[in-house]
Amino acid sequence: MAVTDAEVTTTLTLPSVIEKEIESRVTQAWAAEGYVTEDGARDPEKMHAAAYKVVIEHVVASKADRADSAISKGQLAAAVFPKAPGMDGTYDQLDEFDRKVYEILERDVWSLTQPKESGTIQKRLGEEDSSLVLLRATIRRKLDKVQVCYITDNLVLIKEDGIDKEIKAWERKADNLRKELNMIMRRHSELEGYIRGEVGQGLARAKATLTIPPSSVGDNNGLKELSEGGSK
Repeated sequence: MAVTDAEVTTTLTLPSVIEKEIESRVTQAWAAEGYVTEDGARDPEKMHAAAYKVVIEHVVASKADRADSAISKGQLAAAVFPKAPGMDGTYDQLDEFDRKVYEILERDVWSLTQPKESGTIQKRLGEEDSSLVLLRATIRRKLDKVQVCYITDNLVLIKEDGIDKEIKAWERKADNLRKELNMIMRRHSELEGYIRGEVGQGLARAKATLTIPPSSVGDNNGLKELSEGGSK
């Protein structure tokens, strides 16, 4: 059966029509919460402020407190966009457009909780000169694994969900690089000198980048508390 020009045009334009409809619904969700400018455009600062206000209410004082006090990805999205489709627990009943809206909102809100120094909420904590640290973790609630975030002053939690996690991730990357370079040298031994030189230079740069300035509060501050499982 021959395809008409009209059918071809419809097929080619359909994805853009769907995207526009989804984007329109996302903007409606922002507007419903008041996260827009006077002309109706999305206002990220208003949404970020709302997310910050929610997250700072989830202070975890101890490891035992984490499962109950941390906030999950879905809970955070529902707290920031309570009027949006599916945020009342009816995700399975949504049409395909509103499901996509839900996923976009959940993703955008969760992205604010990146624990790196430049993360939106982490950065604001620093600007307010707070000693609290934003962390993410995967925990179990009953039988299910759940991604959560929370803020804390607890040294054990900062060590386990922050410092240790980042260092282990860095070590895994280094190990994967070692395996890849060894594979290349086995197949092309003529590149061994170049690889060794580049790795040496890379290690020197990494060491310089990771140099930690001398402590201004004394050596081993806090280590006794960590060894005893205490908090700040």
